Amino acid sequence: MRFRTDVDQVVTFYRIAQSIQALTKTCILRWGPEFMQIIVAGGENDGGVQVWSKIKVENLFSEYRIQSNNANEINMEISTALLVHALKISNHTNVTKVTIKLAKRGDIPKLSFEVDTMNAQRKGVKSVHDVQIKVLPSVEANRLVEPQCPTPNIYIFLPRLTQVRTVTERFRPLSTHLGVEANPNGSFRLSIRTEDVSLETCWNGCVVVDSEGKRRNPGEQGSQDENEAEDESDEKPNSEGYFHAIVAVRSFLHFLSSHVVSASCIAAICQNHCLIMYVYIFEEDDAGGVLTFFIPASMA
Repeated sequence: MRFRTDVDQVVTFYRIAQSIQALTKTCILRWGPEFMQIIVAGGENDGGVQVWSKIKVENLFSEYRIQSNNANEINMEISTALLVHALKISNHTNVTKVTIKLAKRGDIPKLSFEVDTMNAQRKGVKSVHDVQIKVLPSVEANRLVEPQCPTPNIYIFLPRLTQVRTVTERFRPLSTHLGVEANPNGSFRLSIRTEDVSLETCWNGCVVVDSEGKRRNPGEQGSQDENEAEDESDEKPNSEGYFHAIVAVRSFLHFLSSHVVSASCIAAICQNHCLIMYVYIFEEDDAGGVLTFFIPASMA
C-alpha cells in the first residue's frame, strides 16, 4: 500500500477541512485513482448530518501516486482537528512545496505532511508533521454507503451562505428547529414556529434549477421524476406552493460552516424527509468538486 502526492491547492484543502471540523471530530478520507472523497457517515455527530464529498484529484493535487490491493483505493480515518492543524502549518507564504505521504512510525500508520519552506537567508528548510490515522480494511470501508433519498421536490440556488448563516444565528435562541422552504417561483424561506413566536425571512429571485443544474423559468414545472415524486408523496406543497423540511437549527448551522469553502450552493428539498445541500468547491458548471450535505428532517 503506497500513497504520495503534492498539494497544489493548500488553501482550498484547508478550508474544506475547516468546514468538516465544524461538524465532526473524525472523518474518512477515501483516496482513489481519480477522486478524493471526504466522508462523514452521520454517527460521528449528534445531528445525524452526513457529508459525501467528491473532488477531482487534479483540482487539488499533482504528482499523485496511489497503489493498493483494493482497486488502488485507500480509506483512512483521521482527526479533523489534526488535519486542519497540519494544513494550517502548510498554509504560509514562505512555503514552497507540500507533500503528503502514507507512512509508518513503528506499527502506527501516519499521514505525513512534508513542508518545504524558504528561510530569511533564502535557504530551503524541510519540516515533517505526522498525523496518526486508522487505515480501514476494505470490508469496513465498503460498509460506508451514501444515503438513499427520495427524488427531491425542488432544487434552488441559495442566497449567499453568509447571509443565510446570519439569519439562522438570530433564530437559534428562539427555537431548536427551523423550516427550510422553497417554491418554483424562486422564493427561499427560513421560518420558526413555536407557541410564543412566529418568524420568517424570505429571499426572492433565487434561481430554480432541474436535477441536472439547468436553469428553470419562474413557475416552470419540474422534470417527470420530480413530478412523479410529488404525485406519489402524501405531502403536497402548502397553499403558497412551498416545499419544506423542518430541521434542527444546530444541524443547519453545521452545514453553513461550509461558507468558508464557497458561497455557491444548491439546496434540494425532499419534502418532510431531508435536505440535500450541494456546495460547489469550484465553479457551478465544473464537476471537479462538490461537498454534499445530507440533513435529516425532524417532526418537531
